[in-house]
Amino acid sequence: MKILIVDDDQLSRRALKIILKKLGHCDTASGGLSALDLFRRAHFAQQPYNLLTLDYMMPGLHGPGLLLKIRGIEERVGIPEQKQVKVLMVTVQSDKDSVLKSASAGCHDYIIKPFNHETVFNRVKKLGIQTSQAELRMKERDPDEKELNEIFIKELGKRINRMQESMESSNFENIQNLAHQIHGTGSTYGFSEASYIGAEIEAAAKSGDLSSIKNGIKTLVTLFNGYKV
Repeated sequence: MKILIVDDDQLSRRALKIILKKLGHCDTASGGLSALDLFRRAHFAQQPYNLLTLDYMMPGLHGPGLLLKIRGIEERVGIPEQKQVKVLMVTVQSDKDSVLKSASAGCHDYIIKPFNHETVFNRVKKLGIQTSQAELRMKERDPDEKELNEIFIKELGKRINRMQESMESSNFENIQNLAHQIHGTGSTYGFSEASYIGAEIEAAAKSGDLSSIKNGIKTLVTLFNGYKV
């Protein structure tokens, strides 16, 4: 079983790898171009991927756009539809338009962040992939999980600083992207309050509500200081 995990956020990539490595070998890519390169290499080596997870919102080539290119590669080399790679779109986006775009690009199912082992395996099973042995190993404590929590706290501090810098220049797009990452990863690691505030800041950045952004960042700073203790 070969799996390719594509996400621009390193925490999401590592979290999915911790879960999916119980099913088989996992490669990761931080963007669309590197993912396409890995996908092509796997086909040329006659060792294609069996499962692909794609983040919906990525800089440059987003999930649906990347998937259209991957389906194009499969069609050009003559891979029949029933043997094409199984695809899960992974994102905090849950609106109807996002679902339709993912489906039309050739996505099989959809995982909403935050996710956990059970959520991911339920979606994988719906694709017809056996997960029984992997589910038995779910009970084993993975030492990487503790490291992920530490990385989340460290990255949260960096993202807060970058949001504060972006706020000074009224760069709402950058604030929205940073808040989107906090929203998507926070609850996965047990930081649900940070995830909730991230969602509020993301919404405020979309509407250009500077006052709400400031209040949200102030709350994140308080949470971050508490996490460090």
